[in-house]
Amino acid sequence: TCSPQETIQYEFHILEDHPSGTFWYHPHADESNSLQTAGLMGGMFVVEDVDAHADTDVEATMSYIRNFDDDVLLFQWQSLQSSFLNMDFLSRCAHSAMPVEQVAFENATGNDFINVNGVYKPAKRMVAGVFQRWRLANGCMHRYVGMSIPDTCEAYAIAADGVYYDQPRSMSYVLVTLGSRIDLLVRCSESSEFWSEKVPWETDDEATTIWGDDPGFYEHLLLTADVSAAAAGDATVEASDAFAALCASGSAKLDSGYFDEDVEAASDDAATHDVVLSEYENAVTEWYTINDSVFTGRISRRVRLGQKQVWTIRHAPITWVGTTKNHNWHLHAYHFKVMKVVDADGVEYTESPAGDWKAGDVRDTVSVPVEGYAVVEFVPVKYTGLVLHHCHIFNHETGGLKAMFAVVDCRDDTVAALKTALCESPDRWAFTHLDDLETCIATIDYYCSDSAMAM
Repeated sequence: TCSPQETIQYEFHILEDHPSGTFWYHPHADESNSLQTAGLMGGMFVVEDVDAHADTDVEATMSYIRNFDDDVLLFQWQSLQSSFLNMDFLSRCAHSAMPVEQVAFENATGNDFINVNGVYKPAKRMVAGVFQRWRLANGCMHRYVGMSIPDTCEAYAIAADGVYYDQPRSMSYVLVTLGSRIDLLVRCSESSEFWSEKVPWETDDEATTIWGDDPGFYEHLLLTADVSAAAAGDATVEASDAFAALCASGSAKLDSGYFDEDVEAASDDAATHDVVLSEYENAVTEWYTINDSVFTGRISRRVRLGQKQVWTIRHAPITWVGTTKNHNWHLHAYHFKVMKVVDADGVEYTESPAGDWKAGDVRDTVSVPVEGYAVVEFVPVKYTGLVLHHCHIFNHETGGLKAMFAVVDCRDDTVAALKTALCESPDRWAFTHLDDLETCIATIDYYCSDSAMAM
């Protein structure tokens, strides 16, 4: 925690085999992260690609991509309502003295807006026919962003949540759920407008079944492309045409990174777990729960390092208000594969209704249908310790919709070393219940048992 007027320098190490990609950061202070994010605290960073890929097909594709202009675009939401419905609640949760009463302008065309890199409705300068790489991140406290691609432009999604797809995907609409990132290659033939809207091919009833009414979609102009003509013989136009042809032929190839390989290589001895997203019966309090508990800071489960996890993320509201809410689930430290999503009517999706994922995609955030569920798979690798998971709709997380689990090393050599250190050493850990060798060994065996994982 960084206290007022305090400065903390953070240092972290990017492993050599970590995937390149787009990431972002934001406050996570208990009970106040939503209020702080609403105050536009957040930023982006990029783990850069390697200079060359050993796979010649991947290198052929990346040789084009790495030469396109590369920009980060962080979406952040603001409200001009005199008191946004949840702001007072968020302030109370945070024990904050921050004033939450804002001026309401009678002649305003709307009461909310999104900044892109701190600018309202910015104009992106582009050259006609030349691709740019847009690294989109939804840092909004309380809005989905669904960006439609105008007919005058062409777009390919190449990565999501910091992990490349296996191939570029042609896109006419790009959903960026809260906390998520999408890497997009875009080019336009003329100056164009990019609007955020609901999923255009869904009826209102279909949209409500999947997305509910809260937090809702941002439905305004996001940004414009100010397109100028290319100079005669501009090589970047030829390179963009060649890349588009490569995509159209199906020959373009990307490096999806080690996350996918970890899940595929894991044994079939998978652990299963249900994560139930809900709320308190007294809806006025706006407290949210995971498996019937508001976040307490204590772990609610253990998982074994290296063991495949198959988790079902369920939205199970117990109030009418809860049935209007949408939740999206975010996992820290690890990525997961989205396997399927099932809505309240039992309709099973192996591809997102909004087109932002397909079964088997590697993500760190997924939207859960209202009164439906999502099935994900992941393998905890490389790291042991505490891991947070939560709804990335910030006021839901602030209201308690998060939980923590511990990753423990139960590999045979680790357990054997622990038994030697604690049970067979003359300096045996002097707890009463470990005062004999057999009890000490049995206690350590229990530590890695299924019962201990489920707590």
